[in-house]
Amino acid sequence: MSNFISLENLSQSFAILTTNVTKIKVPNSIQEALSVPEWRRAVLEEMSALEKNRTWKMEALPQGKPTVTTHPKSTALRPKFNAVGSLERYKARLVAKGFTQTYGVDYTQTFAPVAKLNIVRILISIATNLDWPLHQIDVKNAFLNGNLEEEVYMLPPPEFEKLFGSKVCKLEKALYGLKQSPRVWFDRELTRLKKSLSLKFEIKDLGEMKYFLAMEVARSKKGIVVSQHKYVQDLLKESGMSGCRPAETPMDPNKKLGNVTEVARSSTEAAYRAMANGVCEILWIRRILNELNLKNRLLMKLFCDNKAAISIAYNPVQHERTKHIEVDRHFIKENIEAGLVCIPFALSKDQTADILTKGLFKTTFDLLVDKLGMVRSMMAHGSCWKPAEYVQHHV
Repeated sequence: MSNFISLENLSQSFAILTTNVTKIKVPNSIQEALSVPEWRRAVLEEMSALEKNRTWKMEALPQGKPTVTTHPKSTALRPKFNAVGSLERYKARLVAKGFTQTYGVDYTQTFAPVAKLNIVRILISIATNLDWPLHQIDVKNAFLNGNLEEEVYMLPPPEFEKLFGSKVCKLEKALYGLKQSPRVWFDRELTRLKKSLSLKFEIKDLGEMKYFLAMEVARSKKGIVVSQHKYVQDLLKESGMSGCRPAETPMDPNKKLGNVTEVARSSTEAAYRAMANGVCEILWIRRILNELNLKNRLLMKLFCDNKAAISIAYNPVQHERTKHIEVDRHFIKENIEAGLVCIPFALSKDQTADILTKGLFKTTFDLLVDKLGMVRSMMAHGSCWKPAEYVQHHV
């Protein structure tokens, strides 16, 4: 893998971060973690924090009550890095198997607002264009601050059974992995978050954003680069593809995919439904921008590469092909007429999504890779694609 990866265009701190997030081995089991001093210390610190927080009581399991188990690793194990990319500490977190819970027995409501990844992308884009600073903070053991209303019993964490004897954990506080944990956390903190967060909880200032939600973030005067270098390497490792050599294109461009007539009909309907979802996303983005006091009075463009779907959007006449998508058709038409969105045709040469959905010839493939902000790096044993030195990140 090292023959096909280059960090030469990255800043020193970002290169250190990128290297560190991939070279630190994360244990595959709690037994393995306890055999490594650094991870063992992290696991014991997590157990100590849970006890200090009075997360559970040790009780005998009432007859007929179900129990929740914990993750096979017992804890989620993650290395944490500081603002300059160096290893700061090893972090262990006890995680319950929420999917073993029973609705109406040990949980009811689960809804809680969470940040969509697109919100992160929007904020990064705005920060780039308006030169805003990007900082992140970490609420230590955030979910452990929420009180549970339901009776939830959990089996002791693996390798710690002897401490509990024949008893189990009756959870008093929310635990990572429980279905209701996000809701409990949100309900408790919504009204007081802005004014009391730093007073109520132990907050750690992580400084300028470097590593967030498995994304490495690098910034210079030219813009922001968002990379998922570690995430991609983890996927390759899990799928047994780490040793594979790169190919010029991921799919044979001459491969035929299904009956042409059926594909054309179904692709129009699929494109139109996707177009309706795209309009919903645009309306949501407009609302987010308004909340950030960034008024947008211009038409927002939703590019589509299906001429038939665009024709349906602008043509008020109902016909046979629209009967299955009538609700979507009216929704899109209303927003077009309201001047909120327009739907221009996307030429194949401009359709970067094609790189993920179609078999392309090398020339087109290389062009679209370049549009994604990637550049080819020639190596001694082949070539690879890597992020341009500093590419401005757009929504």
